[in-house]
Amino acid sequence: MKARGRGWAPQFGVAWLATALLVALCTYVAWGQRQDSRQRAESNVRNSAVLLAEQVEHAFDQADALLRSVGFRYAFTHPTGELELQQLAAEVRHDVTANPFVKRIGIVDQDGLNFFNTGFTDERMPRPNVAERDYFRRAKAGQTDLIFDGPLQPKLSPEWSIVLARRIDRGDGSFLGVVFAVVPVSAIGEFFARADLGPSGVANLRTADFAQVARMPELQASGTGNRNVSQTVRDLMQARPGLDHYVYRTVAPIDGVERLYTYQKLRHSPFWMTVGQSSDD
Repeated sequence: MKARGRGWAPQFGVAWLATALLVALCTYVAWGQRQDSRQRAESNVRNSAVLLAEQVEHAFDQADALLRSVGFRYAFTHPTGELELQQLAAEVRHDVTANPFVKRIGIVDQDGLNFFNTGFTDERMPRPNVAERDYFRRAKAGQTDLIFDGPLQPKLSPEWSIVLARRIDRGDGSFLGVVFAVVPVSAIGEFFARADLGPSGVANLRTADFAQVARMPELQASGTGNRNVSQTVRDLMQARPGLDHYVYRTVAPIDGVERLYTYQKLRHSPFWMTVGQSSDD
């Protein structure tokens, strides 16, 4: 019996060691697979954010090209008669249909009077004055690059929008007025809704100072203009300032869903793009 016991102990030790090594190997493999899965998930959500950001910015670039064209045509011809303005409006209405975001184009004079607008469907419609708007003041003060303003509610409609605007100069360089494009935030939200982000996916566009522009899905309690940015994002930006994107995982307090998020800065527009996909998806 003693001899059998002495032989059994080493065998038990070898078996225990083999089992421990197998468990360690399985644990290592599982850890490696988990890390690889996490990296793939981060790559996927980052790629989705970059793609959506590029598509949004492409639409903005198209709108800017339209503004340049309309501003040039108006400054070059500087129509004063009603027939000339009607012809220009007809041409611009046709151009607007090619942009997925722009709803209407307008021109205001040097005093802020919106005398031309593709949204004017009736000659009796009032011509609003936008002299107090930030985009007009900045253009009149001398800003010559593309101006973004909003989200705001335009004079002609209560729907939340952002405005893209450019200064128009006379041939001598003096201020002639402003040409602007109105982009409803609903158009951006509808674009986000077509993205394949999974059943619990989230897409959000915010201004440089965190004001929400558009979100998919929409939130009734916290809509356009709110600055309720995750504290996680604020902490990441404070800890690592200057980055053009941040990746993080958190549970959303709104619906209790854990998601992997990318907070992505647009390349040459003052906006941030957020894309989130649930961990389950």
